[in-house]
Amino acid sequence: DRPESSDNTNLTIALTVEQMNEAVFSVVQCINPENAQFFRHAGVDSVVCVNSLTSQMMIQELQDPGIHSVVTELTSNAQGKQFYIVDMPSDAQTVSNARDYFQMNHSALLIGIYRSGQYILAPDPSLATDREDRVVLISSHRPKARG
Repeated sequence: DRPESSDNTNLTIALTVEQMNEAVFSVVQCINPENAQFFRHAGVDSVVCVNSLTSQMMIQELQDPGIHSVVTELTSNAQGKQFYIVDMPSDAQTVSNARDYFQMNHSALLIGIYRSGQYILAPDPSLATDREDRVVLISSHRPKARG
């Protein structure tokens, strides 16, 4: 397959998988960011556009040399710290409460929350939390929120 046709191949596979079992959590790589809409329309849960990530990483590395190494560690499952998205502790009334819980119990750094389909990075510590919120963390292991 040529790179320019891999989006078509991946879309065909994604449509087949989603048709067989739409409950499966699907992640698809796309080359052309303009094609992401087709994957979302097909029911894919997450679309990773490699070309746009590469361009963004190049710009970040030019502006802040060393960022590539940081991102490489955070996206590696082999060693060091990784990103995790976990449930909000049920008794956390504010972002500050959640931050303190994860920091004290898991040595994890809260960097954001996921609410109603949007990420709020570096949220105000006084922001009230919702039971449906998810927490975006950096940690050496996947923390569990207390029930």
